[in-house]
Amino acid sequence: MATDALIELSKLFLIEHGNKLDMNKMTPCSPGAKGAVAFVGRSGERNGIVGYVERFARITPYERGLITVALGGAALSSFVQPRCFYTGQNVDVLRP
Repeated sequence: MATDALIELSKLFLIEHGNKLDMNKMTPCSPGAKGAVAFVGRSGERNGIVGYVERFARITPYERGLITVALGGAALSSFVQPRCFYTGQNVDVLRP
């Protein structure tokens, strides 16, 4: 039986506002470097990953497999993240 009922995202996911970090204040590194963490911005390309940074001692990265949603830039671009990540400004994280 098909239904056209809409379901609110908040009934399916815990919606978080992300880390709200500034990539230019972090230490960049290559994707293969030990401890490299993906940095997700508001891009609509490459899963929203705009670069890689060194792990920040006081902030635990989000785990892989969560969904990021850009709230500006490439607005509403949404991706399942393949690796641990931090987020920039205006990126929400959906946790099932």
